[in-house]
Amino acid sequence: MAVQPLLTAAQVRARRPRRLKPSDDDAIDLYVLEFGEIAEDYLGVACPPRESTYTGKARCGWLDLPDVQVTACTVVDENDNAVTVEELDTARGRVQINTSSKVTATYTHGIGVAATDEDPAEADALYLAACALYVERMVTVDGSGAGRDTLLTITDAGTTRYSTPNKAEGRPTGFLQVDNYLNALHSYRRRVF
Repeated sequence: MAVQPLLTAAQVRARRPRRLKPSDDDAIDLYVLEFGEIAEDYLGVACPPRESTYTGKARCGWLDLPDVQVTACTVVDENDNAVTVEELDTARGRVQINTSSKVTATYTHGIGVAATDEDPAEADALYLAACALYVERMVTVDGSGAGRDTLLTITDAGTTRYSTPNKAEGRPTGFLQVDNYLNALHSYRRRVF
């Protein structure tokens, strides 16, 4: 299943009408996809939801899937017979099944972003705002040669330090407002203790 873009070029332009024009649509489409990859890597969850397939064996009655926020799952065994999914652990990305043989799970995972809803959920609205702002900033940087946000300026011989992308420091895009939006969202990254 192909990943659908978070926003179309027209939706981004509607959200950021001052600087974006229809002539920017190719760049907008490119940066929407780029933002989706950055945000997915940073937050640890697919957005928008998509379908994936995983083959493996259950341990202690649970089949651990490689993704979190699993919303639907069908499981078949080696002979293409349906296996009953007894419980779905959405947050951990696992399903409870009663078989010890190798199985293939087809599942939908990710968080929903309702780009066309008039009143999207707060997290979805924040995510979409971050996407539109990131795209606007990238198109603007491409068009003007301007740098990223300034973190530090010292005068008298002038030292200027620009924000650069640094996931470990909470700046996955390097644009401070976009990164603030992403940091306000829930992180779905798996934690290993």
